[in-house]
Amino acid sequence: MHRTAILAATLILVPLSAGVSQDGEHSTDTIQTRRGMCFRGSPAPLCRWFWVTETSLHRVVRSNRSYQSDSPFYLVSEFGVMVNWGERSALGAAFFSTVPPDLDWGRGGLRLRYRRWLTRSVSIDVAPGIVLSTRGRHRSPGFSGAATLNAGDWVGLTAQLEIIPESGGYGGTLVNWSGGLRAGSYPGVIGHIAIALLYAIAAAQFSSLNLSG
Repeated sequence: MHRTAILAATLILVPLSAGVSQDGEHSTDTIQTRRGMCFRGSPAPLCRWFWVTETSLHRVVRSNRSYQSDSPFYLVSEFGVMVNWGERSALGAAFFSTVPPDLDWGRGGLRLRYRRWLTRSVSIDVAPGIVLSTRGRHRSPGFSGAATLNAGDWVGLTAQLEIIPESGGYGGTLVNWSGGLRAGSYPGVIGHIAIALLYAIAAAQFSSLNLSG
C-alpha cells in the first residue's frame, strides 16, 4: 500500500516539477530575448536598442598639415544610441568630440552610424559625420568619418578620416587620416570621465593663469 502510494506520487510530481522547470527556463529565455535596452550592444533579438559610449585613442598616420599638435595622438569620445534593424543591422547616431593632449584645438559634431553584426560579438561600424564646431585654425562645417571593427562591443580597431576647412589666412583644407583603438560600453564611460577630468584640470589652470595675470 505504501509502495503504491509513493509510486503514484512520484509519477505525478516528477512531470509537474519538469514542467515548472521548463516554464522557468522558457520565461527566462523570453525575458532575455525581449530585452529592450542594452548598455553593451548586442544584435536582435537580444537587444532592441543600445547605448553608444565610446572612447578612442587615435594616432595621425597621414596629414597634409604639420601644425596640428606636438603630439600625433588625440582622443575621440562618442555618445549616442543605436537601434537594431533586423537580426544583422543596426542604425543610429552619436555626438562626437575630438580632444588633443594639449587642448590647443578641438572639434565636435554628429555622426550617423550603421552597424553590421557579423556574429553575436563581432561587428563592423561605418559612421559618416559632420563637424559642427571647431576650435583653433579650422571652421565648420567639415567632414569626419570612421570605420571600426568591434569585438564584443568592448574594444575595437578604428580608422578615421577628417576633411575640415581652415580659417583665417590659411585658406586651405585639413585632411587627416588616423587609426587607433576604441573602448566601448563600460570602458568607454571610464574614458568619458577621464576626458571630463582633463578638461576640468585645463580649465582650472587657465583660470588660475588669468587670475595671476
